[in-house]
Amino acid sequence: MPIIHDISIDRPREHPYSHDQYNWELYILLKQEIFYDYRNQPPYRELFSDASRDWIECPRERLERSAVLMDGPAMLELSLRNLSLADLKGSPEKTLGMLKDLTGLIKREDGSIPHVIGNTPLIRLRAMASIVYTKFRSLNWSQQTESLSSLQEGFMFTQIADFTDLCAMSDFLPPIVIRVMSWFAMLSVRFGVDLRSKIPSMRQNKDLWKAWDGYIIRQAALETARLAKIAKAPNQYRCAADGCEIQAVNKNAFKKCPGDCSGREKAHYCSKGCQRKVRGVLLDLPQANVQVQQHWMVHRYVCTRNPHAPIIDDDGDSEWIDIETYEPNYDSDDDLEDDAVWATVEGPEIFIDIPLSSVSWYRKDDVLRIRTKTFSPAFLRSYKSLWQLSRADRKHAQAELLPWPDFIRGGGAL
Repeated sequence: MPIIHDISIDRPREHPYSHDQYNWELYILLKQEIFYDYRNQPPYRELFSDASRDWIECPRERLERSAVLMDGPAMLELSLRNLSLADLKGSPEKTLGMLKDLTGLIKREDGSIPHVIGNTPLIRLRAMASIVYTKFRSLNWSQQTESLSSLQEGFMFTQIADFTDLCAMSDFLPPIVIRVMSWFAMLSVRFGVDLRSKIPSMRQNKDLWKAWDGYIIRQAALETARLAKIAKAPNQYRCAADGCEIQAVNKNAFKKCPGDCSGREKAHYCSKGCQRKVRGVLLDLPQANVQVQQHWMVHRYVCTRNPHAPIIDDDGDSEWIDIETYEPNYDSDDDLEDDAVWATVEGPEIFIDIPLSSVSWYRKDDVLRIRTKTFSPAFLRSYKSLWQLSRADRKHAQAELLPWPDFIRGGGAL
């Protein structure tokens, strides 16, 4: 069974930004990535609401003054805001210094471990996860990932493993920790070496590997339960239009065909675009105005039981052209207007699976599952199409779409 990496994105359509949009987006995403265990992620709207309040009630100037006084919550919040800056280059030493102080484990250059006011076990764990994120990002922007020997020679590799292991030891598994574990597993395949037994520095990271094994077992159990649920009515969980690939989390998410079809023959659709109808006609007019057709051409023979347009035998007459063909046609990402990005009705949760084998030769068993209540089926299909491009074309597209500075745009993907 593939390893399903589940990601939920429910970004609200209206964004009353009072700050730079990109930094704001990264700030909320980093909270998801660093602050909360993957097994207990808060709704995006809750994060959005909390972030709006925090940025108003705790301006940067106040956080900086509190950080000087070694206030733990302020130090963590300031660190997160610093990490959310899109143009933050390399390893931000000042931010890393605050995070190290928050862990309560790392001595300063003078050999002391400073006292942090209001520090808690959760703040310490979040600081460790933030260090994992910072080091992992810096490592992937470097050239050290070209070979296993260059990785081992760099101190960041060991630090990432050790802090990930500390998080796993406390059973604190935010998405960044899972992502790093997945990366270690990928390296084993890429370099043909079992990191957990063959790399001396990683033999000690037993909690890291135990947590990774537990994650695989848990994800497999969840997928087995999901497949058992949808087996009772598979037509209600998958859009009927061929090539659509949009699936529903709950069986009431899709609109059902209003026709006479029933049971497992009852077609369900993720959008009106997948259910569009067209009359099948035989015309010898090349300029005939014919709508783009979708699934109705196929489904009508089940739904109506007595279709108005019978199937006519081809008499071989070259004057007649049969234009009734079923060719699913979806807008490309280049054709999506702003309104087409968003769901027409917010609420029903849908998802699309992206096999990571199309991204990396070393991730043949990994699937990225993108779930959403706010984005449209067309947008999910568009996003998947991005990851089906060649690496060079995808990097070019990402360089155009993402707000990263030029020195990052050509770097490796995290």
